Amino acid sequence: MARLALETGAPVVPIAMVGTDKIQPLGSKFPDPRKAKVTTIFGKPLDFSHLKGQHGDHAAMREVTDQIMAAIQELSGQETVDVYAANYKKELAEQKREQFRTQVKDAAESAREKGRSMSASVTQQAEQLGSKLPGRHMMETMTSPRTGTPRLG
Repeated sequence: MARLALETGAPVVPIAMVGTDKIQPLGSKFPDPRKAKVTTIFGKPLDFSHLKGQHGDHAAMREVTDQIMAAIQELSGQETVDVYAANYKKELAEQKREQFRTQVKDAAESAREKGRSMSASVTQQAEQLGSKLPGRHMMETMTSPRTGTPRLG
């Protein structure tokens, strides 16, 4: 929209639609117009003719976009969020990656701990079994230098 306004110099009429979140809540496949009433509010035309011809200028497009979004926000009563969707999605993806890393790390530590516990249990059972069998002797228990877990040697 900003590019079109900058290319043509035409005024932009901000429009807010209020109530759409009630008719089609997040996750629903189809709107249900019986749930609520949608109100369409038209704002005063915004004039960007003083920036005409600057459609290739990123700063000018950002300025026009921000002014249009501010006008829509004012009409709709929604709160302003000073985060662009691309940045928000990137941050959200990084948070999910970090949560996944933490879950993997926790699962690996849990598996190591379970392995140590099982190894100790097997060693204990083997020692008990060895003491019950006459004429048999248990091999000396050693600790693995790599994992620190007991092993029969």
